Amino acid sequence: MIENTFMILDGIGQRSERRLWREGVLTWTHFLDTNPSFISPQRKEFFDETLAFACTELNEGNAEYFASAVKRYEHWRLFDVFKNDAVCLDIETNGLPPNSGGCVTLVGMYSREGYKCFVRGENLTEDALNEERS
Repeated sequence: MIENTFMILDGIGQRSERRLWREGVLTWTHFLDTNPSFISPQRKEFFDETLAFACTELNEGNAEYFASAVKRYEHWRLFDVFKNDAVCLDIETNGLPPNSGGCVTLVGMYSREGYKCFVRGENLTEDALNEERS
């Protein structure tokens, strides 16, 4: 999924990315081989350099580069490439502040081992969560 993402390019947002997709530019490789209609030659050259660097970082498995290059709300795009070393974590609370009775009610974890759910009052314990870390 990350190789279909163009929002790592400075100045490319969701609308421009969708426009690239509509023009048939679906991957970094295709971008490097084409000249999208709405990107100037100067910007294209800069974008090509950025994508070539991103390809190198991807081949080296540099998740830190992509964590900073991709907006936080788009980090889900990284999961497929880095899933062997990642976990998607969902923490739910009862919505109250900690000093007013607030507490964690559910922790969901999705990793290469699959999905695990920990529910307050059932199996949500510090020991159970620590066991998952190892």
